[in-house]
Amino acid sequence: MEDSQIVALYTARSEEAIAKTKEKYGKSLFGFAKRIVNNDSDAEECENDTYLDTWNSIPPAAPSFLYPFLCSICRNRAIDRVRRLFAQKRGRGEYQAVYDELEDFLLDESADDPVDRIALRDALDAFLASLEQKDRRLFMRRYYYLCSVREIASEMKMSEGSVKTALYRLREKLRRRLTDEGFVI
Repeated sequence: MEDSQIVALYTARSEEAIAKTKEKYGKSLFGFAKRIVNNDSDAEECENDTYLDTWNSIPPAAPSFLYPFLCSICRNRAIDRVRRLFAQKRGRGEYQAVYDELEDFLLDESADDPVDRIALRDALDAFLASLEQKDRRLFMRRYYYLCSVREIASEMKMSEGSVKTALYRLREKLRRRLTDEGFVI
């Protein structure tokens, strides 16, 4: 079933929308959440919360591309779950490794200045737009989708060492770009 048809089912408030979403994207969403939370039951809960949040979001939202919309919801749910679990001293999956790699680039959570957040978002968007497709895919797989180095190496037919080196170079390129734009890193 096409994404537009699934969105139409949500808009019509048909419960079939959730079943069709699960059928088409369930395994991907579960795997995505599991990379973050590192636990089957927590990943399943994030997946199910994604369906509920999608049900509550459509309408009024009407995403043209359903999968990225679902991934965004699932990712936010999984990261929230990790934060709660971390407070309870449980495992944090791939999230912690990625967080450690990007720690210098993150704004202080106490900084609520939306101008800073927007400026950083725009700088990151410009940085990603400047990358070649392979580098952009590598960066997004690691830092947005939270894939492990091993998964990326397998998907992109690279050695793990090559992936680590490429990611290091991309982080350094990002550091230079942000420093040139006036961000303190």
